[in-house]
Amino acid sequence: PVIVQYFKYMGDLFSGNWGFSMSINKGQDVWSLIMQRLPRTIDISIFSMLIAAFLGTKSGIISATNRNKPKDTIVRGIALIGVSIPVFYLGVLLQYYVGYELSWLPATGFKNAAYTDPEFIMGFRIFDALFTGELYLITDYLYHLILPVFCLSFITLAGITRQSRSSMLEVLEQDYIRTARAKGCAEKDVINIHAQRNSLVPTVTVIGLGFAGLLAGSVLTETTFGLKGIGKLMVDSIRESDYWVLNALVFIITIIFVSINLAIDVIY
Repeated sequence: PVIVQYFKYMGDLFSGNWGFSMSINKGQDVWSLIMQRLPRTIDISIFSMLIAAFLGTKSGIISATNRNKPKDTIVRGIALIGVSIPVFYLGVLLQYYVGYELSWLPATGFKNAAYTDPEFIMGFRIFDALFTGELYLITDYLYHLILPVFCLSFITLAGITRQSRSSMLEVLEQDYIRTARAKGCAEKDVINIHAQRNSLVPTVTVIGLGFAGLLAGSVLTETTFGLKGIGKLMVDSIRESDYWVLNALVFIITIIFVSINLAIDVIY
């Protein structure tokens, strides 16, 4: 019966029994295939979001506290570029000029071809290399992640900066800020103690949604830089019509989006 098939399908879906790859790695369990790729995407997303959240919040505050001054103009200009430029185009520019023309950083891949992979312990290359004592692999891995992380963090940073600036400007117009200034509080204390904390409330929402958006950006970034994460895996599964892999990836990304939105609601 259809109802029995439905409940069996849902049971398999939530238990990780997602079938086998039809073409990418024919016959390999979809769960194991995704778990090989997921840590790399998580690494890129976490590094990108940490950088974007810190710099975006700080630059937004600097812009707001220097309204209509040169610092404000510079920050707003950079944010406008970040919002306007497509992530894949920025990736290609970085790859061509920084990777190929100047040869400052690796243009593709996530490791030196001469290095072997560390023993599989957690699946995260940094932790696996740390536990096995192969610290040079960590340095090499981080070196290869600089361009893709910069690419993703710059795009995300732009939205956070604009929201942070807008929130800070709104808070600075509140009565309690005027009161703090009237009482003789130093401007530094007014900003850091009274204004910054309250301005972060709406910014947290943008940061959370930005982290979820990094997963969408990772599809293009991983493809551009040749990183074997779930973004690249999704492109490959579409190209090769590997429907079981694609179904599992859509399910995982949906769970991540829902979880992040739930976490944002709880924080509020």
